[in-house]
Amino acid sequence: MTGFGIGTNLVTCQKQPALGMVYKLVELDGKPKIKFSEEIGKIPVPARKNIYRIYTNGKDFPAIDVLSLMDEDIKVGDTIKVRHFLKKGDKFVIKVEKIEKLLNLVWDGKVVGKLPNLHEARDYCEKQVKKTDPEIMHPTKPKPYKVYLTD
Repeated sequence: MTGFGIGTNLVTCQKQPALGMVYKLVELDGKPKIKFSEEIGKIPVPARKNIYRIYTNGKDFPAIDVLSLMDEDIKVGDTIKVRHFLKKGDKFVIKVEKIEKLLNLVWDGKVVGKLPNLHEARDYCEKQVKKTDPEIMHPTKPKPYKVYLTD
């Protein structure tokens, strides 16, 4: 990174819509970093991470997405402890029956690997929606989807 700015109006005109997205620095030169905030939900979890989609109980749709440290290897058959990153007492153990690694490196100083074209990206998204628990996709009373950290 060669520079940074603070505030939407520094990079967009007030009359133009802005993308509601934020990038947070979590590691620099191999050392975990954290940004403090008075709003607990705005504090990132420090260190590089992987994210896995985990299936359990013989179901065809995922039970949970789990963030782990980059060097943690989660595989089928593992029993892992997970916790909610904001709710202190919200912890449980989960047995991994099927797993998908969701994070794929696409930039390491240059493009690495194959980037999907627009049709491939759309097809991937459509497949993910089709294999999502119908209760999560409910139009009026959706069940929250669980995203936890390894404990």
